[in-house]
Amino acid sequence: MPAEAWRVLPLAGDHRRADFDCGEESLNEYLRRHVAQDARRHLTHAFVPTSVASMKVLRYYTLSATSIQRERFPAAQAKKLPRYPIPAVLLSRLAIDVALRGQRLGEHLLVDALKRVGRASATIGVHTIVVDAINERAARYYAAYGFVRLTEPVLTLFLPIESV
Repeated sequence: MPAEAWRVLPLAGDHRRADFDCGEESLNEYLRRHVAQDARRHLTHAFVPTSVASMKVLRYYTLSATSIQRERFPAAQAKKLPRYPIPAVLLSRLAIDVALRGQRLGEHLLVDALKRVGRASATIGVHTIVVDAINERAARYYAAYGFVRLTEPVLTLFLPIESV
């Protein structure tokens, strides 16, 4: 089914999560066991593409609030920022079921997340979107979309909200 046929909605109780497998057990386990509890406690919110044909989760991402210390930004950006924690949104756990790999569906999720954060930034102060890449390959993926590495940890990248 083409990506345009999917609607990205907040994860709900009737979404089927048990068979999700992205090849990374920590992401599978989080979706199966922890995401609903984190959502109820307003720690994060998960979003899943859903079709009218199936409620099976085949891809997902989560968003939560965070802040970044000014010193973690590269020097050129840091000198323009105030000395208090910088408001940000953490885009985390972007995952695609192995059955759908190679179809550029991660790009659709990333674009949806960026648009969602961009809309929120009209009413909530957000300076940047942050990702904690799970490995170097994922870090290169985000860098290809304009994300820049923070000074530490090495696999954390950011995208200023004005780039969205």
